[in-house]
Amino acid sequence: MRKSFHALAFAVSLPFALSLALAQAPAPPPDAPGAGPAAAPPDKKDAPKEDVKPSPYKKYEDVITKEAISQTGLFKVHRIDDRVFWEIPAKLLGRLMLWQTEVAELPQTVPGGYPGTAAGTRTIRFMRRGTKLFMRDVQFAIRTYADGGIKTGVDANSVEPVLMGFDIQSEGDEKNPDGKSMVIDVTGLFTSDPQDFAVKGIVGGGGVDPSRSYIDRVKAFPTNIETRSSLTFMSGGPVASAVTATIHYSLNLLPETPMMGRLKDSRIGYFTQG
Repeated sequence: MRKSFHALAFAVSLPFALSLALAQAPAPPPDAPGAGPAAAPPDKKDAPKEDVKPSPYKKYEDVITKEAISQTGLFKVHRIDDRVFWEIPAKLLGRLMLWQTEVAELPQTVPGGYPGTAAGTRTIRFMRRGTKLFMRDVQFAIRTYADGGIKTGVDANSVEPVLMGFDIQSEGDEKNPDGKSMVIDVTGLFTSDPQDFAVKGIVGGGGVDPSRSYIDRVKAFPTNIETRSSLTFMSGGPVASAVTATIHYSLNLLPETPMMGRLKDSRIGYFTQG
């Protein structure tokens, strides 16, 4: 009876031991005799593709073409036929600049006018928001050197108006030491007499006729950009049906550290114009 029991136990345990040994044995290499076919690598076509968001800007070479006449100064200026592009580097965003407008030449029909008549001065800066570049008007009528609540109050009452908005046409090389540049088309700025830089009140004209207006020349210097436009204004006067004048626009980079403002002193006299 005892021999039968041991024989039965051995017969039951033998298949279990064989299956355990096979499970622990390493799988033969793919090249070994008797090995099954290797699993095929996953098809690249079946791999999930990453969604590449298209750029909102045109390629640089599609905007600044081979026909462009370029100058390097305060920033790069490109001219293609009658269109003018500014390429503003990132390092100049937020920097204060002085904008000046003057009537350089005008016809005899303008009463009391003379070449060199000043048409306005503004302090501006460029700020980027997404795909737009804004020209903002910086005002210093109210300012403070204090911190805390006083500065907060002054800032709340000194929101910088947006004078112009430009669509960013393209971007320059991000490896540029001056930072990635932004290319904008400024042709309309110099051929439309925008309200904030308008000279029509000086020359006695109305709206600008684009078909008779153009940018005469533009020069880039290390700290300033000079532009001259020939603008023809519609006139309702009895003498002439149109007024054509040459307008000079000057953009100058101001020092990064502004000079100190004049302090109040009771010894300074008070003067009026008689």
